Amino acid sequence: MAERPSKAAASAAKADVKKQKPAAQDAPVVAKAGAPATARLPSYVPPPMFLNALVRRERGPNGRESVTMPVEAYRKLLAAAAAAVFDEADYLSRNDDVRALVEKGTLLSGLQHYVSDGYTERRASLKIPVDDPWYRKIYPDVAEQITAGQFKDSADHFTRSGFQEGRVPAEIYAGDIAEWREIVRKNGGTR
Repeated sequence: MAERPSKAAASAAKADVKKQKPAAQDAPVVAKAGAPATARLPSYVPPPMFLNALVRRERGPNGRESVTMPVEAYRKLLAAAAAAVFDEADYLSRNDDVRALVEKGTLLSGLQHYVSDGYTERRASLKIPVDDPWYRKIYPDVAEQITAGQFKDSADHFTRSGFQEGRVPAEIYAGDIAEWREIVRKNGGTR
């Protein structure tokens, strides 16, 4: 049983999208240093009328609801979400292959790579605050690794491996991560 917007609503939303032109100051331009800006990556989540025209909701035989959307829309949502916490300089400093592509002009930015491939490749470069004392207390194995000099501090561990491992960077994120784990568990994932 799929819930889709009516054809009239979808057509109206598409027409509204075509009519609206974002102001230059509203969306940050992400371009390689010294190069003219030629493209924009989204910096906000669009109003529901846009997504409702693209998203298909279904309830499977198991009773679970799922959403299907075009990959382009998924990537735009990911870019909007990542833009607030993405660290371009750090990402390029830790991903030589991406930096080379940006320098050659093949990619517009590290964020462009992160959205198209880096996120699913588990490459992290996020400005997420890590509560060092709390992180060491919750993860004694990390505290030992820091003491042994394998990592500079908790933020270094989280950025280099903790994010990919699904560790919680600070107590304020524990509920969010628990909710994501439950969603993955309920939907047949492995985390």
